[in-house]
Amino acid sequence: MLDLATISCDVFMPHVGSAFKVGVGGPPIATFTLTSAVDLPQWRRKSAPRSPFTLNLLGPPQPIVQQATYLFQHDVLGDMQLFVVPVGADANGVQYEIHFT
Repeated sequence: MLDLATISCDVFMPHVGSAFKVGVGGPPIATFTLTSAVDLPQWRRKSAPRSPFTLNLLGPPQPIVQQATYLFQHDVLGDMQLFVVPVGADANGVQYEIHFT
């Protein structure tokens, strides 16, 4: 399992365009596509073990996954518990963000 305390944006960048299955421990409730991984080094605290970054994902129009912590499963990166926030919707689906600060 990935160490979320020290993980960096660089780990996710090669996986832009790939799928993450999202659930709560049982069968996945949705599949999200990673649309971007954005490094935010200008926001780094001196005591932080890494620079903050944001993951942007696109989910299906339904179901809309509510703001909460979910199990994310990726074929290469494995399983991780991540807090996701829906931030908008359009004809392509629902946009979500995950922030690592």
